[in-house]
Amino acid sequence: MKNGRDSEKATLRNNLWDAQRDNDLIYHRGIPLSTAIGPTQETVMVKNNVPPGLLDPKNFVGSCGILFGGMLG
Repeated sequence: MKNGRDSEKATLRNNLWDAQRDNDLIYHRGIPLSTAIGPTQETVMVKNNVPPGLLDPKNFVGSCGILFGGMLG
């Protein structure tokens, strides 16, 4: 019984060492304090490029009735 526990302890110790080593390789630096980070600046990532005829879906579809048309406002 003791050999089984010793073997399990050794396995756990090895797994912990592997995990710490992997963590050190992946995360080279510590996490900075929130006070050390400046405010996030807003930026435009995507330009809205909708054709003028599609800006109002009601005009595009016409009077044939729109499924869930109440959601369009």
